[in-house]
Amino acid sequence: MNGIEYRVKTGDTLSAIARRHQVTVEELSRLNGISDVNRLWAGQVLRIARQNPPVSFQPPRQRTYRVRAGDTLPAIAQRHNVTVTALLQANGLGASESARLGMVLKIPTDAPPTPSAPNLLANVKTATPAPRNLLAELELLSVDDPFWRGPKPLAMPYLDHPHMFKVEMKSCFGDDIPDKAVEAVLRDLKSGKFPGPEYQFSKDLSADTVAYYSKGVMTLSEPLVRQAQSDPEKRFTLFLGTVHEFGHHLDFILRNQYSTLGGSAPGEEGHRFLSVFVRFNDSLTTDFDFATFHWGNKARGGMKAVVTKSTVYSVKAGEFDIEARAKHLLFTVDELEDRGTVTINGEEVTVDFFKIRGAGAVHEDITKAAASLARVPYGTQLDEGCAWPDVPCAGNGVETCYYKAWNDMDTPGTLAYRSHFGDFQYWHSMAPTGSLTNQQVVEKIIAQAKAWYEQGVREGKLFHVGKLLHMVQDSFSRSHVIRVDKDAPPTRADALQYKVKTGDTLECIATEHQLTWQQLAEFNWGSSAPTVINTKLYKEVGCRKPKRPNDPVDPTTNYQFSSDDVKYGTGVILIPRPRLKNQIISFQGYTAQDGNKHGEADKVTGGSWRKIPGALDALDASVEVLKHYAKRSDFALLEVYLRKVVYPLAPGAAEAIAGGSAPAYSK
Repeated sequence: MNGIEYRVKTGDTLSAIARRHQVTVEELSRLNGISDVNRLWAGQVLRIARQNPPVSFQPPRQRTYRVRAGDTLPAIAQRHNVTVTALLQANGLGASESARLGMVLKIPTDAPPTPSAPNLLANVKTATPAPRNLLAELELLSVDDPFWRGPKPLAMPYLDHPHMFKVEMKSCFGDDIPDKAVEAVLRDLKSGKFPGPEYQFSKDLSADTVAYYSKGVMTLSEPLVRQAQSDPEKRFTLFLGTVHEFGHHLDFILRNQYSTLGGSAPGEEGHRFLSVFVRFNDSLTTDFDFATFHWGNKARGGMKAVVTKSTVYSVKAGEFDIEARAKHLLFTVDELEDRGTVTINGEEVTVDFFKIRGAGAVHEDITKAAASLARVPYGTQLDEGCAWPDVPCAGNGVETCYYKAWNDMDTPGTLAYRSHFGDFQYWHSMAPTGSLTNQQVVEKIIAQAKAWYEQGVREGKLFHVGKLLHMVQDSFSRSHVIRVDKDAPPTRADALQYKVKTGDTLECIATEHQLTWQQLAEFNWGSSAPTVINTKLYKEVGCRKPKRPNDPVDPTTNYQFSSDDVKYGTGVILIPRPRLKNQIISFQGYTAQDGNKHGEADKVTGGSWRKIPGALDALDASVEVLKHYAKRSDFALLEVYLRKVVYPLAPGAAEAIAGGSAPAYSK
């Protein structure tokens, strides 16, 4: 008899586990001391005994783990029951290296025992069950929210500075808020009389749909609250969502209890309040407790609710550090709001959901895949270089850039502001401020690509090539660039107008543009018959010079072109230019877009990132760039590829003014 251990996953049942391991439910229950077959919890470890195990040795299966924000190598090693040394060796890492966000680590596994190994479970009759997860069995009852009550490390901003408090409140919630209402709220906040929100919990809200607010009631996602017990990133998400919705509560109270103004603040007041709160409390760098959740048994059947356990939710640098917090906040704060309807007391109410979608990972996934295909090592340099255009700051690293970009994003003149809202938007293959044509935007992109590529080659650093990859990948995002979605036949509206000159012939003009004279004639006049051509040349183009001097000047004559033809007709031959898939119609401008809608273009809604429109084109282009770098090719060779494949302009697009937005992403 040979035994193994199995860790219960969410959704598992005892019967399914037994069936999967070819044992009976009774055997599984007896071995693990289970009296109620319906009581399992995620993470529970079960012992499973098997008869007649296979005698052939099977090599250990390779497991992998993707590093999440806040992870450390010692914590990962402990979680998977391996030593840090073994983890470093399995991944070719040095002792001084750390776990990078998104890095996929190989988890070393010990080989199973050989057939001659002693059977450790042979005499085991019963086993002690794994420790019970008591909170999983308890109901979520209530929450205390000290985050706005003070004192620091968390407190309402500027309670001791009445002027600044008034400035920030009006900035967040509107200049129409009466001064007396703001003063009364300040007074009640300081005295402890301010009416905080009522809290309730919903099992129907996913962990990603953090919370919503309506008329004095804040509803939190119960799945998220439960997950946040053991997940530092989820706790930080819960903190952000709670503060954000508290901003909605402040707006409601100011307008409906401290005044009769009514309505709501213009724009996104929850986002504005969250920004003020995080900056005032320096919540990206400090450790803090933000809520206490109470668990137990709800009131039912005449019995009162009984609290049996309380848990304090904290954010600590040792679990979720400054960089991880800043990344999390930066990648989500512009994409928080989704409007929808919920039913409250039988009435449908429109609310703003605080939702976390995440961002940044698509660049990482594409770059990793491209590096593998191009046989270029993917490491810290490429990872940070590809992230840099989103969080630009001085220097060649992004360790502190995330935090700096969060502070700089709304400050004109900073790199973060200029790259997202100003003259450096072309770092993201978007139209910079000003009235540039699409062709001028392409020239700026090519010049920047040359600078980054040549710096990377000169210094031997993939960091700079990573910046170039970010710019190239962004060009295939539907919210950055409008491209032709499929091949289309040429139209007269898109045709190039070629002005004829003395010495030209229909055949030489056609050859110059890689056409036959018959194709050129068919496009211009719908026929390649000589008599039709001669008539059209005479009547439309204005030809008056016979090929043979003694021929009469009339529509039946064969003509040669002359620079004087424009005197009698158009003097123009139309050159067909078909629209080809992926040609660029226009570069879009971020300032013309709704920030919430912008990120939808690159959202993974199920399955692989490869299903995102444009992602495979971005992958192909990234592979090509990395292959050129690996060979240290001259940039002139890469430039040909960039102009022809990545940034080809559709007919008529070159002189059109860049900017604006596709309807799907516009404000």
